[in-house]
Amino acid sequence: MRSIIPQINHWMEVILENWEVQCMAVKLFVIGRPGSGKTTAAHFIAAFMRDSGQSVDSINDYDFLKTMFDADKEHNKFLPTELGGFDVLDFSVLDVALQEIEKKVQELLPTKDLITIEFARDDYSQAMMQFNANFLKDAYFLFINADIDTCLARINKRVTNPKTADDHPSLSDKKFREHYWKDNKSYITLDLKSAYTLDEQQVMVIENMGSYEEFGKKLIEWANVILQELRNNIPVPVLQ
Repeated sequence: MRSIIPQINHWMEVILENWEVQCMAVKLFVIGRPGSGKTTAAHFIAAFMRDSGQSVDSINDYDFLKTMFDADKEHNKFLPTELGGFDVLDFSVLDVALQEIEKKVQELLPTKDLITIEFARDDYSQAMMQFNANFLKDAYFLFINADIDTCLARINKRVTNPKTADDHPSLSDKKFREHYWKDNKSYITLDLKSAYTLDEQQVMVIENMGSYEEFGKKLIEWANVILQELRNNIPVPVLQ
């Protein structure tokens, strides 16, 4: 028995030398139709968190889809549209983009306080299945709701008069109406919670049909919920 003790002590020293205390980032999904206000919400919350001393990174699936579009020289999976946009022909690329997002977020988790994950889908129940269930269980979900006509009007306005790099073209109007007709609000408020055993505070729906001021007030309330979670975040020991 005594001969084992030195070995145990040695391995304890090795473990402690490679033991690092880390806080895993809070994951915040910002979802809704294109034009609903997702990007505005993601930027607003990110700025609020940075002003509060938190480190933030933002992930948008458009970057992954644009990379795949640029590589699709024969237009087997994408079709170019006016103003530099593209329609999706092979919708499996949407699932691939989400799987790539999870990989990217996993890389960033040990280095950030908050990571916003932004993407639009016609069916969020199908979309969430592209992620590992454990990846979703401790995440937060902000669903921005706006009707399809309002979303299209906003998109056409920002594409015609772009002010930021995020004011890029989306689907054509016809494809947009065909693809985003479904109302996902009931799934977000009911089925998403039960499917991944989420607490009430992990899911928020914000209606964005009014003024920017009204939208901003709602976002501040939600941002404070996330900030409190970050401040309560308990460091997790990680063996390097």
